[in-house]
Amino acid sequence: MKILQHKIAFILALLSVACWNATAQNLISDPDFQSGASGTSYAAGDTTLPGWTVDTSPAGGVQLYPATGFGATQAGDTLVLQLTGGSTYSSGGGVSQTIATTAGVTYTVSIDVANRSTASGSCSGNFSFGGQNHVITASSHTFITLTWVVVASSASTLIDITADSGANPQLLIDNVSVTPGAAVTPVAIVWDTPAQNSALDTDVVTTGTLVRAVAGSPLAGYGATVNGVVFTPYASTPSNAYSWNGTQYNTLSWGEGGWTDSLAKTPPDDWGIACRDGYYNNIPPSGLSEAYTKVLGGERDSSTPATMTLGGLTVGQSYLVQLWAMDPRNIGQRTMYLDGDPSTAMLTARSDGDPGQYIIGRFVANSTEQSFTLTPAAVVTAYQLRATSGVTDSGYNAWAGSPDGYGLTGGAADRGADPDGDGFTNMQEFLFGTSPVAGTGTLVTSETVAGGLVLHWLQRASGCSYLFQESTTMNADDWAISAITPVIDEQTGVPADYVRYKAVITIGVAHKFFRVEGTEN
Repeated sequence: MKILQHKIAFILALLSVACWNATAQNLISDPDFQSGASGTSYAAGDTTLPGWTVDTSPAGGVQLYPATGFGATQAGDTLVLQLTGGSTYSSGGGVSQTIATTAGVTYTVSIDVANRSTASGSCSGNFSFGGQNHVITASSHTFITLTWVVVASSASTLIDITADSGANPQLLIDNVSVTPGAAVTPVAIVWDTPAQNSALDTDVVTTGTLVRAVAGSPLAGYGATVNGVVFTPYASTPSNAYSWNGTQYNTLSWGEGGWTDSLAKTPPDDWGIACRDGYYNNIPPSGLSEAYTKVLGGERDSSTPATMTLGGLTVGQSYLVQLWAMDPRNIGQRTMYLDGDPSTAMLTARSDGDPGQYIIGRFVANSTEQSFTLTPAAVVTAYQLRATSGVTDSGYNAWAGSPDGYGLTGGAADRGADPDGDGFTNMQEFLFGTSPVAGTGTLVTSETVAGGLVLHWLQRASGCSYLFQESTTMNADDWAISAITPVIDEQTGVPADYVRYKAVITIGVAHKFFRVEGTEN
């Protein structure tokens, strides 16, 4: 028992001082190109560069040499890859590989970049993570590291790195890294309650900038402009993504310009669509303008719960969503709740002439998607999404500074500073939700349970990534993602912008060490 207690104490001590720069698992095969043959040119479509496929578009091929062979400086003068080939270097090239990912999990991507000494000015290119494109610019012959934080959308992701064609395609790359972080924790939408009765065109809010406004009808004639907001039908013809002539679908999707919004049923059975090219008995809702009446001319209807997902969001952007619910059929009143909150009750079905209701919600995106539930039944007549402010600074600077943070200034506000002298840096306190001025608290707490141990800690709700890792030796290269998956804990007393997590560890015969790694994105 003494030995077991010693191990537990050591695990907790390790968790308490875990910092944000520990080595994480790189998912890229041959990330530094050291398995390739120095002095080799690889043509477009070549698959002999270990771990990589040479792109066919752009079609310039690639070359592998020591950094000095390209007139560049890289620590250790390792082999580096030039994203163009041939003798004229006039056409860009690229390489790609597919890695295993988990949808909804964040990944930190870094690439060392430089330009060749013969390049006339900056070199540019593109890094793509599953179709999410990011610009690469290299203006020095000395390698620098570029870093991005991305979110995976599927179980496998194509990584593609290319150089732009043109007068200056001599882009050099090295040390490609993709490391997993934590699953994105959805933020909650704050709904303005109670829901309001639809009555006037001015119901349609114009705060901020319109992202999109969609009418529930699939028919082209049901788009309209209300209070200056242009609503478009979600489909131009009744051919798919909703019930029509007996054909029904489990998920309703609509989108354009790179975004996709959807409704998905729980359980996944048939949808019904109450858009019948008009209202029941041809009696429209009373008191509304013709344009407003058109917008509310059709809806999506489910007798079981559904989840609505808004896509194409910008992380850190503040949004307003306005949702209308009104069943054009005369089937009596029904009530719908958003995110299971009784205060959001909306009367969704109508008697003849009843115009239905709308509700407004607000949130700051911490992912490219935001979902909410509709229970016990689902009705969506129309909705609009608006950006209400620029990307917010909800990260370290806002946490440390004034007026809403801890008021740290000068050197005391540095990430590596420890103004309260408790042994934890500002960055550690920021990542794990403790105060940088109180001199109390711990990054991780624990409780013993029958047969094991439960660890508790806070994580930032957005802007940071976390890994729960384990090791049998504590050697630097022996830390791996733990088979134990942390879960969201109860949230009593959790400060704003944080979410409490826990990990339940079963004590067995073999000893292990655990740590939480946090990273500011």
